[in-house]
Amino acid sequence: MSGTGPRLAVGAAIACPDRPVINIQADGSAMCALQALWTQVREELQVVTIICANRTYAILKLELAQQKIPHIGQATKWQALADIGRPCTDWVLLAGDMGVQHAIKV
Repeated sequence: MSGTGPRLAVGAAIACPDRPVINIQADGSAMCALQALWTQVREELQVVTIICANRTYAILKLELAQQKIPHIGQATKWQALADIGRPCTDWVLLAGDMGVQHAIKV
């Protein structure tokens, strides 16, 4: 299931509050579970979330490739569905809006 990483990180941090949890998540999947950042802050959980922003829904690209939809011009409407770079998501801003104190972009 897409976006399970942030939710599983919440569960792991609740189950083992004495241990820090590191969650490495792609941006497409993170879009499906943004509220987990808010939960991590609200519950004061020891979670570090690293979002790898390639600005695409990789699972959609995979599924589209398997369907062998023909290419028309530079990009089809189907290919555009996998592009989440327009508009570009500012993950630091979103994390800050969820209450994350130390969000940085590297």
